[in-house]
Amino acid sequence: MINKEVAANLFRGMEAVGGHLIFEENEMIFKSHRFNIQTGETCIPYKDISNAVKCNTLLIIPNGILINMKNGTCYRFVVWKRNEIISFINSRTNHTL
Repeated sequence: MINKEVAANLFRGMEAVGGHLIFEENEMIFKSHRFNIQTGETCIPYKDISNAVKCNTLLIIPNGILINMKNGTCYRFVVWKRNEIISFINSRTNHTL
């Protein structure tokens, strides 16, 4: 999945910010669309990730990923094909330990 880009939403507070996740060699980057209230990039180095797990959005919709960071920070994303993405992220975090 290196250099792959997928459509995603990143929850920033109550807002699900639309954009894209880009998977690079050492980090994943979320780039928001300019049409959001909250815009910008979020860089998440694989070496700082504790794990990635499935989560539901709106309590019942099975399309979320929760990324737990080693420092206690969490990122929640909405994506398609979450099993594939979770497997990739967890393989990169185990690889970089």
